Amino acid sequence: MLKYRNESLENLKNDKRNYKFAFVINSNIYKVPLSYAFGISRKICQLYLQDPSIKEYYINIEDNNKDFEKLINGESVEIEFLYKIGIILDNEEMINLYKKYNPLSKENVMKRIKITKEIMKRNSYISNNLINYHKEELDYIGENLGKMKEEMNQLINEEIIYLFKKTNITIENEEMILNIIKNRLETKNDQKDIRENRLRKKKERKELIECVNIQYLRTKSLKEYINLIEEEDIKGEIWNELKKNFNNSFR
Repeated sequence: MLKYRNESLENLKNDKRNYKFAFVINSNIYKVPLSYAFGISRKICQLYLQDPSIKEYYINIEDNNKDFEKLINGESVEIEFLYKIGIILDNEEMINLYKKYNPLSKENVMKRIKITKEIMKRNSYISNNLINYHKEELDYIGENLGKMKEEMNQLINEEIIYLFKKTNITIENEEMILNIIKNRLETKNDQKDIRENRLRKKKERKELIECVNIQYLRTKSLKEYINLIEEEDIKGEIWNELKKNFNNSFR
């Protein structure tokens, strides 16, 4: 259990005359002054700038223990609830308070990513950029890649692409990345083969292959890399001939 206290917010909440804003969670309505809503949530500030007539904000989160009511009353709440509501409200103080008592480790890095994904799925209006909400966790996996093989298997393609293109990863050799990408591309996807999914998968497939830096591959691994590439990745007859010649060279 953790207590989130902010004296400035407490003073704002005491203004009983201006309880004109409401947070709605599971049909429970929590009225607060609009100024309090601004103070507790950067998200509300952003929404108000877009639409000054906003009077309520719906939050999709499990709250059987009425933790949100406890939160706005300055009482202790479940630590995981504080993290989840901090993400939804875009409240860095809440998020950082959770992280202070739960520093990143191999044991909890995937739990933190899963919490973020759950919140994003339940509150799809938060953002369409999933990666922005757990870059810290992905960076940690990248820095400890040799010890994170099981965790890597739980990541989606978008996260793998970010990991290999944007983070300072620690690897033994380029074959390590090649094997991860190869296994990922060989894994069957059970999503419906609708046009949108096909186009997205093609784009992800190309970006996954581009994660491998071929100049660091050993000669015997080049054939494996070449065989990952399909005609649609690089158009034209010239590429077909190059691919054929490369394959012949490494038999």
